[in-house]
Amino acid sequence: PKEEQKEEKAKEEEPKDPLLNGLNSFSIKYTFDDDEQTVIIKHNQGKTLRINPDENSKICEKGGSGQFARWIVEFDGGDKYQRVTFKNTKTNKYLRITNEGKDIDVSGEQDDDGNYFKAITNDKDDKNCIKLESCQFEGKFVAVDAEKGVIIGEDD
Repeated sequence: PKEEQKEEKAKEEEPKDPLLNGLNSFSIKYTFDDDEQTVIIKHNQGKTLRINPDENSKICEKGGSGQFARWIVEFDGGDKYQRVTFKNTKTNKYLRITNEGKDIDVSGEQDDDGNYFKAITNDKDDKNCIKLESCQFEGKFVAVDAEKGVIIGEDD
């Protein structure tokens, strides 16, 4: 009974966020088939990408579904998988790869070349993105390393 009481209390203390109501806490897979949507980006370490709460221009791999981890997916015409951007809802800045493909941050302004990514999917039937490749720096991907955090991955 004490465990159940703790769980109930934890549920009561969770903030009630109207954005999450009816969205099953962002657990529905996004398929890049809709227009602009607010999403969270889950990575292979089990957390999500977010801006660093202490330094908003930095990207961090330790997110959940809170305000720092929410991104608006924007499409740049044509094939929706070929040019997408991710604008953070807290700062209105864009995820981008810069410095000849060596740096990643959340400082992009609208229409910065480094903001654009190709959404690479695993097959034609499953439209969930498994890689985000820079459009400006071919072969450079958003990646998460267990020890280093968010890094630039290379197409090996």
